[in-house]
Amino acid sequence: MPPGASFEFIVEKEKLSKIRKVVEHNEGRILKEDLKGNDATLHVQKITAKPP
Repeated sequence: MPPGASFEFIVEKEKLSKIRKVVEHNEGRILKEDLKGNDATLHVQKITAKPP
């Protein structure tokens, strides 16, 4: 994913801590997080490109 690109997806609430680690590990950040019932909608963005 190119730097600056973003996307939105839905995960179960109990998986949020693991998802946050994955996003951070892959040079990303969570822009928006909406919690509804048992689900969370996340809008994430790539911050920088990983070096080759």
